[in-house]
Amino acid sequence: MAKERKALWLEVELVMQYYQPEKISPNTLFMNIHYPGTDREFVSVYPLGSATMDLFEKGMVIPDDFGQPVQPHLLDFDKRWTVTSPDEFGWFDHPDYEEYQPFTYKEMNIILDHFDGVCEILIDEENYENNFIQPLYVDDKVVIRGSQPEEEDELDE
Repeated sequence: MAKERKALWLEVELVMQYYQPEKISPNTLFMNIHYPGTDREFVSVYPLGSATMDLFEKGMVIPDDFGQPVQPHLLDFDKRWTVTSPDEFGWFDHPDYEEYQPFTYKEMNIILDHFDGVCEILIDEENYENNFIQPLYVDDKVVIRGSQPEEEDELDE
């Protein structure tokens, strides 16, 4: 009989790291900074998609317009350890659904924009107690959710 693993949510930071892909594909993620230096400044992450890729291949779109190619990573808050690599991203624990949803660039943008990159990852509690961060995997992918507010202690009156 297999031992059931206890899980807990660990707060981590979603960061986008620049890289040089060997080949650009419709799924390559790019990041652009919009309205830099203003109060309206924000970052967006997006895949090219097949339509933009077609325009790029025909020479009608300049790659500089895309921004920079990036890959998502989750770092612990000491920024010493990469908790996940790009190929491990997969599931999002959405509060409105009972089942995990695919973790896409849309969730990345929400976490980057609304939570300043702060999110949580499902990890193995026993390993964490032994000072090791081991994500729990569902179909070989990690589970991420938006950062949850701290529960405030109720004051006894």
